[in-house]
Amino acid sequence: MTVAIPLLMVITASDNTAPSFTAPADIYVCRNTDCTYDINPSATGDVTDEADNCTPGTSLDATYSDDLTNLINCTNSGYVLRTWTLTDAAGNSTMKVQTININPVSFINSVPAANWCNNISNTYTATSSNSTATFAWPRAVVAGISNGAGSGSTATITETLVNTTTEPVIVHYLITPSVNGCAGTTFNLAVMVNPTAVITSAAIANWCNNISNTYTATSASSTATFAWTRAVVAGISNAAGGGSTATITETLDNTTTEPVIVHYLITPSVNGCAGTTLTLQLLLTRQQLSPAQLPPTGAITYRILIQPQARAAPRRLHGHGQLLQASAMQPEAAVQLPSPRPLIIPQRSLS
Repeated sequence: MTVAIPLLMVITASDNTAPSFTAPADIYVCRNTDCTYDINPSATGDVTDEADNCTPGTSLDATYSDDLTNLINCTNSGYVLRTWTLTDAAGNSTMKVQTININPVSFINSVPAANWCNNISNTYTATSSNSTATFAWPRAVVAGISNGAGSGSTATITETLVNTTTEPVIVHYLITPSVNGCAGTTFNLAVMVNPTAVITSAAIANWCNNISNTYTATSASSTATFAWTRAVVAGISNAAGGGSTATITETLDNTTTEPVIVHYLITPSVNGCAGTTLTLQLLLTRQQLSPAQLPPTGAITYRILIQPQARAAPRRLHGHGQLLQASAMQPEAAVQLPSPRPLIIPQRSLS
């Protein structure tokens, strides 16, 4: 007789297979201008494909922890090491690391203003707190500047702006630095575009010889300053001259008998930008005696004062041998005596 003996078989299953997932890709994150940043998985990426050979996917959820020790400050690049971990029901775990790069906030640290001259090529170079920054800028249309709107994407701004007025005009460039596509703080560059100053005072003047004369230069530009030079001129004894005021005051000496033209080169400037040089033509006239005021050539004029007498008897003027009729002479009469032995008679009464 056969007897059946019940047997109990115990089967032990062991799960040594770790779960699997795909970690989010490494990513760059921008800081806000207040230095804050967002590294929530909704912004940096989440795990969505958890899987395991034993544990159902609905029971799997990857978790993460962040290492922030590589963040420095607002103006320097840094990164966060995010470690993702997935553990199944058997306790098997898989870990993967995602690198989240935190871009700095970039600032413009070049000077906030520039002084440009009219209608010539001028350059401004922007610099940033971050060495890898790139730049973009627009320039709007401005009243008084004939150029249309402009823009660019380089650190160097080179333009020729035309100021059609007589006064400086401010033009604004809005420059934005970026690092890895993260826009930094927009910078307002104020450029003063100066006019080409011109002189509006007369271009001709008439001065008299050897006395102090003055010419005052004026310009349509209210802030214009002036510089002038005067070269040496034949017939003028003065050395070369120059000055840096609107008023030219000089005493020029004309050593000739005719008028002499002297040129003053006067240059107006606005904020260091030279304008149009004016050539002032100055006629220096020498004061002369008229021909009637000059004595005859070869003659010497003497003055004799004759007091009227009761008698008109002739008198001999000793020392020359000529008789002069006193009654025929008038007081303060001019008598010319022949050369070369003139007799000088002082002005006095004759008895």
